[in-house]
Amino acid sequence: MCSSDLESGGILHNVERWGLLEKDYIAFGQGVSVTPLQLVSATAAVANGGALLKPHLVAAVSRGEVRVPKYPSPPMVGRPVSPDTARELTRLLEGVVIEGTGKPAAVAGYRVAGKTGTAQIPVRGGYRGYLPSFVGFAPADRPALVGLVAIAEPQGGEYYGAQVAAPAFSAIARQVLLYRGIHPQRDRPAVWMGETVLAGLPSKAATPVLEVDALADGDDHEPVADPGPPAEGGRPHAPR
Repeated sequence: MCSSDLESGGILHNVERWGLLEKDYIAFGQGVSVTPLQLVSATAAVANGGALLKPHLVAAVSRGEVRVPKYPSPPMVGRPVSPDTARELTRLLEGVVIEGTGKPAAVAGYRVAGKTGTAQIPVRGGYRGYLPSFVGFAPADRPALVGLVAIAEPQGGEYYGAQVAAPAFSAIARQVLLYRGIHPQRDRPAVWMGETVLAGLPSKAATPVLEVDALADGDDHEPVADPGPPAEGGRPHAPR
């Protein structure tokens, strides 16, 4: 699969010429080569229900106050897999993040689908170092982004995709989803937290009763003594 006339076509030998040895090592990823853009395009096809779209950078061109879309509709190149196959692949890729090597790529509140990779870097006569990666999309049930994290020859002793690339994907995807206004999904609590607190209190404390006596008239001061009749001179007695 070549995304551009100027891009490398990658390496994928004709399946009709695969021998027993090729089937063995191609099964775990050796003997296959793709560019990052090709890998992301293929993953996006799964996220889009099997539709392969043409990658592009320009969404629209502004001419004065008029905004003209570069593509009025998504530029579809073809359909390499059926919608049923795409749904099954999404289920499997989501399982990788839920219970497989992709656990570190999980993003709280979002369903993530993806796959880790740990490739050896080929050089003349053999291999040199590793290229850990993680490619995935989120949310898996309503895809809004596809991303790839690949780190060439990481330092520090860890070089698996699950150790190096997946955590980076998680951190980046979370920020992008929030930036785009895609809010995380939260399960509605079965019981309001206040109910839990009140349920643990004694019955008397749970239903406080106010004693009403002097406050019955709405005044929060002590009752004032009756001053009685005015004294001689027309001035009332001071309260005692």
